[in-house]
Amino acid sequence: MLAEFEPVYLKLHQTGALKKRARKLYELMHDCVFCPRLCRVNRFAGAIGICQAPAELRVSSYNPHFGEARPLVGDVSHQ
Repeated sequence: MLAEFEPVYLKLHQTGALKKRARKLYELMHDCVFCPRLCRVNRFAGAIGICQAPAELRVSSYNPHFGEARPLVGDVSHQ
C-alpha cells in the first residue's frame, strides 16, 4: 500500500550514509565530473563548466517513480 511507503533516503539519514554521500558529492564538485563532459572545473571557486550548473545545485522535482529500471527504483514489493 502506498501509505506504507517510506523513502529510502530516510534510512540513509538514520544510518549516517546520507551524510557520507553528501560529503562525496561535495568532493566531486571541487573537480567536477557530474556530467559526461567531465570538465573538472572547481564549482566552489565560482567556475562554471560546460553544463552551466553553478555550485548551488537544486532539485527541480521529486516524486515516487516506479517505472524506472529496478536498480533505480529499489524494492517496491510492498506497493
